[in-house]
Amino acid sequence: MPGMFHSYISMTNLGAEATTAPNAGLCGLNNLGNTCFMNSALQCLSNTEPLRSYFLATDPTTGGKLYTGVLNINNPLGSGGAIAQAFSKLMEEMWRGGKTSVAPRLLKHEVGDFAPRFSGYGQQDSQELLAFLLDGLHEDINLVQKKPYVDMDIKNDGRTDKDIADETWMKYLMRNKSFIVDLFQGQYRSTVTCPQCNTVSKTFDPFMYLSLSVPTSSEMFVISITLVRADPSFPLCKYKLRVIKQGTILDLKVEVQNVTKINQSNMMAVSIEKCVIERIYDDAFILTDLGDKDEVYIYELIHSVDSSSYVAVTVQHCEERIMSVKYSYKEYQKQEKIPFGFPLVIEVPKVECTFGNLYAIIESQCRFIKSGGDGATHVKEGKGSSSSTGSSRDAAAEVCNKNNPVQNTTEGKMNGQHQKQPDIARPASTGTRERPVCLFRLDVGNRKGKKIKQEELSENGKTVVLNNYSFVACIWNSQTKNDFYNEEMAMRREESTGPGSVGVSGQKDCDLAECFRSLSTARLLSEDNKWNCPKCKKVRATKKFDIWKWPKILIVHFKRFSFGRFRRSKIESLIRFPIKDCDLSDFRINPDEPSPVYDLFAVSNHYGGMGGGHYTAYAKNSNTGNWYVFNDSHVEQVPEDRVVSSAAYVLFFCHKNKETPLGHKKNDIQDRKETEV
Repeated sequence: MPGMFHSYISMTNLGAEATTAPNAGLCGLNNLGNTCFMNSALQCLSNTEPLRSYFLATDPTTGGKLYTGVLNINNPLGSGGAIAQAFSKLMEEMWRGGKTSVAPRLLKHEVGDFAPRFSGYGQQDSQELLAFLLDGLHEDINLVQKKPYVDMDIKNDGRTDKDIADETWMKYLMRNKSFIVDLFQGQYRSTVTCPQCNTVSKTFDPFMYLSLSVPTSSEMFVISITLVRADPSFPLCKYKLRVIKQGTILDLKVEVQNVTKINQSNMMAVSIEKCVIERIYDDAFILTDLGDKDEVYIYELIHSVDSSSYVAVTVQHCEERIMSVKYSYKEYQKQEKIPFGFPLVIEVPKVECTFGNLYAIIESQCRFIKSGGDGATHVKEGKGSSSSTGSSRDAAAEVCNKNNPVQNTTEGKMNGQHQKQPDIARPASTGTRERPVCLFRLDVGNRKGKKIKQEELSENGKTVVLNNYSFVACIWNSQTKNDFYNEEMAMRREESTGPGSVGVSGQKDCDLAECFRSLSTARLLSEDNKWNCPKCKKVRATKKFDIWKWPKILIVHFKRFSFGRFRRSKIESLIRFPIKDCDLSDFRINPDEPSPVYDLFAVSNHYGGMGGGHYTAYAKNSNTGNWYVFNDSHVEQVPEDRVVSSAAYVLFFCHKNKETPLGHKKNDIQDRKETEV
């Protein structure tokens, strides 16, 4: 790893034998009894060059360790300096050369005193040990001797993210100032959004490591949905989205929102069977209750589902036919209405909606209507994969908000007062494809309960009163339907290949970018973790995380272990990650931050299941530039391509575009004295 870390200890003396001695750092750690988890974590920290150098650096005049000048032995949150001293001694043993393995007894004892859960000899978790160990080292060398009270209630109304983040970080450093903070800690932004009023709350918090979910088939599944835009000029678009198995329709809407930028409060989820909307899904509907053949359709609405001014009504197309029925040896003629085409969801005003208004809204939203002799339809090609909703919503809103009567395409305007509904059975000009005055007549039905009451609407000057249980049927005659409705186009779907749409369902392997994408994806808070919205009180809000400040040393932990009430399991998926030039710029939201490009230098591995298993480590030696496997006391060189495996549990990266923070700065001792006052 030559050149990965910048040299920064100009006035220190590590001793030539400590840096150039044969086999320096190629030292195993003896297993003291189920301590492979600790050995794995320590080997990763041992090969974190700036950290190791910090604790090995000596004063050329006195020969003493420089870090001892900043030991905070009176810190009640630390170990009195014991962990820092034991860690420094272990690093010296491992990097002086000449030893094939050493026993980390002293450090295990001190960590056990600091965190009693590690005092015994039971199998533990390497990531949890890392968290406790780095926290203990931080408190032992914290330059803040007496932590002041800091009010962390930071106002964010009207302020930029940068101002809020800078103030939060500054206040954090008033209580936490150490080389560990400089080297390992970053800052993330948490965004909570109320689904009802869209109130947004942003907070900024430090992190020592990132715990990333593993999006695999054991926790997720792929569901197909068809998105119906509010603007009928957009074709129907089919998406395959990965969602959690225990999720609800609301979780699915949030995922659609992440992909399309449509607000989830402006969506209606339905099922369609035989050209009719059979069910409107409640947000609490569990996705696992969907049948194998059930397909979810998501309709975009202009107004919120809970709008006080508009009501969403389903619309179906029906062809009126005369059917021959035999009964008691006699043949009778029976009129039937056969559903066809693709159903609609329209929004109509709750008050002052006449037949003319209703017809105008329906016809403007009708997809797949041929305009005339050229056979063209409403739907334009090439818009289905667009993630922008601006043109769609604006165009649909213009129609939805109209209160003008329908426009007659051949004779001018229909009179909206006391006019009988036109008979669509006869086209305006027999024998031609000239568009009739009206393409269909309207019936209204009510789905409340099991009974469906249906009646024909007519323009009698009265307003049409519709509610959430209402549906409207557009009754076509066969000739008009054949001439002016494109059924072939109605069955077409465009497949989305944009961001967020996945391929094969159940694919186990994934890559690091997908795990980061999962971190920055908005998730619905659980019922037990509702957010106290300042306007709507307790709500199930959405929450997402973004990285605002990237650390010099980035530790990534994969959440491979899942714990249920009756079951525990491990995710064995292969997570692909770059060893060199790992570019995470797609997840950078702070323009002032350098591009987060990292090189991998260590991996903590876990083999086996939940009952125990075994930990090892891969690490790149800074002297030789080669990769080695550290399996307790055994050390062996390995090819680089072995480092990426399904056992990878914790990754260690070094930022290529950030200078390594200065350790043992000349003013550190002065800073410490000032904090004692």
